[in-house]
Amino acid sequence: MTAGDDDDEEQQEMFLHSSTSMLKVKPGISVRSDFQLVPSATALLIIDVQDHLSSSASIAHAEEQEVDEEDDDSSTNSAYLFTTSLPRAIPNMVKLASTMRGLRECPTRQSCKSNSSSNTKDTPGCEVIITFLQSHTPDCRDISLDYKLSGPKLCNIPNPANIATFSTLPIELHPSSVGRGDIILPKTSCSVFQSTNLRYILNNLNIQQLVVCGQLTDECIMSAVRDGADLGFLMTVVEDACAALSLEDHKRGILGMKGFARIMSCQQVLDELTSQHHDGGAGGRIHHDSSKGQQREEHLGDKKYAAVLPAVKDQLLHHEHDPETPLLSVSCPSSWNHNSVSQRIGGIEEAILNTLLNANVEFLRFASIDIVNNMRVKAIPVTSLIQSLNGEMSVITPTLSMLNGRVCISKASMAAVTCYGDNVVPETGLDTKDVLVLEPDIGTLKILPYSPKSAILFGTLHDQRTGHLSPFCTRGLLARVLETAQEKVGVGFAVGVEIEFCLIKLNGEGNVIPIDESFFAGSTLLNDQEAFISELHSYLQKQGIQIEIVHSESAPGQMEVVLPHNLDVMKLADHIVLTRETIKACAKHHGMRAVFSPKPYEDKAGSGVHLHLSLRYRHSTANIFCGASPDAISEIGQSFLEGILSHLKALLSLTIPTTKSFSRIGKGCWTGYAVGWKIEEKESPLRVCIDLRSRRITNVEFKMVDNTCNVYLALASILWSGIDGIHKNMVLRSSADNQDACAPDLLPETLIDSLDYLVSDELLSSLLGGDLLRSYVAIRRNEFEVTKNQNNLEAILSEVSR
Repeated sequence: MTAGDDDDEEQQEMFLHSSTSMLKVKPGISVRSDFQLVPSATALLIIDVQDHLSSSASIAHAEEQEVDEEDDDSSTNSAYLFTTSLPRAIPNMVKLASTMRGLRECPTRQSCKSNSSSNTKDTPGCEVIITFLQSHTPDCRDISLDYKLSGPKLCNIPNPANIATFSTLPIELHPSSVGRGDIILPKTSCSVFQSTNLRYILNNLNIQQLVVCGQLTDECIMSAVRDGADLGFLMTVVEDACAALSLEDHKRGILGMKGFARIMSCQQVLDELTSQHHDGGAGGRIHHDSSKGQQREEHLGDKKYAAVLPAVKDQLLHHEHDPETPLLSVSCPSSWNHNSVSQRIGGIEEAILNTLLNANVEFLRFASIDIVNNMRVKAIPVTSLIQSLNGEMSVITPTLSMLNGRVCISKASMAAVTCYGDNVVPETGLDTKDVLVLEPDIGTLKILPYSPKSAILFGTLHDQRTGHLSPFCTRGLLARVLETAQEKVGVGFAVGVEIEFCLIKLNGEGNVIPIDESFFAGSTLLNDQEAFISELHSYLQKQGIQIEIVHSESAPGQMEVVLPHNLDVMKLADHIVLTRETIKACAKHHGMRAVFSPKPYEDKAGSGVHLHLSLRYRHSTANIFCGASPDAISEIGQSFLEGILSHLKALLSLTIPTTKSFSRIGKGCWTGYAVGWKIEEKESPLRVCIDLRSRRITNVEFKMVDNTCNVYLALASILWSGIDGIHKNMVLRSSADNQDACAPDLLPETLIDSLDYLVSDELLSSLLGGDLLRSYVAIRRNEFEVTKNQNNLEAILSEVSR
């Protein structure tokens, strides 16, 4: 090729938008794949994701008004939208929005801008644009003709008198004014380019690439993509972040946009945005590289922009659609930032301690639960703490808890001894060396009404030398699971619990006497034990723990106390521990003993801890376990449920971890005996529950948990199994009702069998880590051998003597 040919080729380059554009296209040579995403030239466009269109309740109300429409199959289509399409798309939209905002507000990028001569207005890119339906007039007279002809749902869109809301959506999908803020564009027609000034805004910001997601794929998204392409923008459609009324509609929309845009997955978009090759930031430009057939970015400024990109990318979750999806992982103990739990200002702590003193509290208890569910507690006089704080105030940094380093517990006590006594199990590999330091969470502080001279704090356990979270800290493990669920999967949980126990008396000969021979939901126990129940209720309320319901159960002297669903799973776990302690103290106060043994009577019902689990999006309270119809489970709920089922055999070693625990398994025990799920079937280990008031599926009850388990470890493992199902997009197996022709997949019959499943379970073994797994399995195997021939009376007497 001659120099003249080069000149001719350069003259053929077409500049898009304006003379200031830096995106060069060679007609007939360039293809869309040449122009990968560059943050400095890219904006994210989220279309029509709002309560009016993305809330099943709003749509149901609109559909009630459309009964006169002929050939209206919107009810069926809406079911697909809410049970399948939106649950699939919304987590990906959350990732896109979070990543774009993170890049937009990148401190490294901002510092570079401040050192340049450019004004912030001259550094475009990484914009988040949220467009949604909202008219400019209260009576919606300004909306498009198409919307006026499209029924009540689109004819009566949000307006100045009833503005658009986003309350049912994850917080990441709410319009944000944080930092540089999002661009908010109400629209009144299908295409955002037709009813807003979007083109004008994009040109002002020098945005040349638009990443599009939202709903509906074959309607508003397709209109925007085609219009944007015709106006000279490079369009990218995020296929798995778009929702439609049916799979056919979605496929049709994607097919209709292939000639106008690149069709990509969320992960592909995130990879491009966070690639270390795209480090030009606000000053970069993109042009076709004819020598390599691909784009390259020239650096005209913001050279340090690349520094933050790998960190952003590391926090993104890879969603695959096959069983080979890499395992998710929680942060390792050494890298976990425990300050998020324990960071407090010393002056506040001193004030709290003085308040305790004024409330006649003499001792502050520092508590933690060892790996096999023994509560380990040490108490320090409050006056001693105040004096030591005053002496250290000038030498301790004010951002660290001044209660840290006050209490230590030997590592062996937390991870090498059994539930029947402080006997070190050699197979744990631990000895008498080293201690773990308890760093308290001041938010857990409670005055104990049954021991009013004392208050209690929970916390996390840390290595005495490095300060790192200990791998033996199960409360820290649950914290890491919950953080990973929110940050990498975009989900949170709501958990409620039923706690069962038996009330007994001991006579002079050491015989166990049940307080009654009542039956399930009978009145005898409520009448005879009203003073105990009233005091228990009062004591729990004083600790901020609410009781939802209390009733008698089937075994002699057996009761159930129900704690309501809590969006704070860690708080719920703490409340379970405190509730058991309070029950034991109240029972003693009334001349009884509370027995939490899984099987106190050979031929009677056992006592369990039934966990009720539901899902929500991060920072949202809306239940996303339920589907669109009353008897439906959402797609994400189904994957969550299947994840638990896939690991159920191994989970039992963590949730029902004693010899007596496994005597609750079997036909007729109302706990289940085979892997499976059913709707409202108490003989199923996973019972999908229907809410009494809404008459809709709302949660799943995990029945195979009891009071002998470490609740932090049990919750961490159950939720992590469900997260694994979501991460791998697992497909829920058929209900056990539909598997009558198949041989049941029986659950393990003994603790030893379940421990074998745990050791071979890659996900749960990885979650626990080598140290915790080795200690836990060794201790539980030892306990099995020691207690396998223990009778019920011996088990009860052993429990009440501790």
